Amino acid sequence: MERRRRKKKAIGDEFYDVIIPLGGCAFVIFLAAFVCLHTSLSTGGPLKRTRTTTTLRSAEDAQYKLNMRQIYKQSKDENSNEGSADDKESLSNSDYRDPGFMDKALTRLEKSRVEKLRLPRTIETVNGDLPYDIHRCPSVIPKNYPYAWSILDVLKHWNPDDTRIPDTIHQGLCAIDWRDPLQRKVAVHYRKNEVPCIIKHNPVIGRVVDRWSNYDYLHGILGDKTYLNEHSKNNHMMFWRSMGEDKDPFGWKPPTEKTQLSYPDWYQKAMSLEDDPDSSTTAEHFYFRLIGKKGSNEWLFDEIPFFKRIQHDVFMADPDEEPGLFCRFGSRGTIAELHHDMSRNNIFILQGQKRYVLGHPDQCINMELYQDDHPSARHSRINWSDPESWLHGGKNFRNGMVNEVVMDAGDGLYLPTYWLHFIVSLSFNYQCNARSGFSNDYEEHIKDCGF
Repeated sequence: MERRRRKKKAIGDEFYDVIIPLGGCAFVIFLAAFVCLHTSLSTGGPLKRTRTTTTLRSAEDAQYKLNMRQIYKQSKDENSNEGSADDKESLSNSDYRDPGFMDKALTRLEKSRVEKLRLPRTIETVNGDLPYDIHRCPSVIPKNYPYAWSILDVLKHWNPDDTRIPDTIHQGLCAIDWRDPLQRKVAVHYRKNEVPCIIKHNPVIGRVVDRWSNYDYLHGILGDKTYLNEHSKNNHMMFWRSMGEDKDPFGWKPPTEKTQLSYPDWYQKAMSLEDDPDSSTTAEHFYFRLIGKKGSNEWLFDEIPFFKRIQHDVFMADPDEEPGLFCRFGSRGTIAELHHDMSRNNIFILQGQKRYVLGHPDQCINMELYQDDHPSARHSRINWSDPESWLHGGKNFRNGMVNEVVMDAGDGLYLPTYWLHFIVSLSFNYQCNARSGFSNDYEEHIKDCGF
């Protein structure tokens, strides 16, 4: 009997000493395998398509990613209740300060004068069933915001050489009504999440519009001295910076030239295109430039106090990184080719109207941009006015997805770092913008297309 007990005890000891440890090891191995499999499926591990390390993706791969961004068949309720992946930074009441706390409302007379300078009608989007209201930004950023369309559809609907504004456009950006305290809070939320939006009815911008609409007012400041102008023999103003004769592409010639004009001389040339709009695509164009910085045109900071580093981060997210205030006065038909900037951009229209065609940075692959070794680096080599260039200028261009907006006198536009934009002057206009630091939210897309 004692022998049997000792035998059973030995068997029990063997079970605890050998079997249980082996079972524990098997359980650990199973758990590790499960974790690895789950990670691969959820984060793009070995089971997901390997990310290419080349500077360009194929057109088919780019189109696949675009189609994935364009899932707008979901119900409006779903889109209104769920935020996008970009809606990553919430805005609590504890860290919020009303960005309009310093505003002084326009007087009745100022408001009347400004309204006369703005478009008399509201422009609607071509797609009336968007999952959000473009005239009132939702507090939760919609999925895949902003909505985008095929670039070919956008350009066929409204050729860039045509300065007449159609009844409907492909607008995906929503607009903040600055008069509404709740919408001002939404503006802060969108800025913090680095998505673009439009600002309307800001009294500080409106007051500049009112002052600058008076020719004598600006003439009194600018006088009759000459300022830098870009001159083009047609309506296209392609950016360029020579790399040096030994580095510029063989046979390349600057697309524009730099010249000097006084404000009165430029004004006369610009107004002549208002009198004869049909000539705006073939006539020569001048882009009048002002740069405000320490020691040069400092009055611009007094005119537009947003840039005096004393106000909120809707317009100046990182004021210590502001390199200067840049103003351009344009004439009807002037086109600035599509490009991206390497910092946040805050744009104000202070007279007239401009058309902005915008592309998410993931569209960089499709925009056929000149690379860094070209004088027009970061700018599209496609002639957006020419249908032949759309179809034959590059294999990726036809895959592009964009949206557009008509910027009116008094409107502001926030563009995050690397957002692509193409600009058409729809009339005589003044525009000023300032940079405000850098965000790397979209850096991967720019690197993917070679920058």
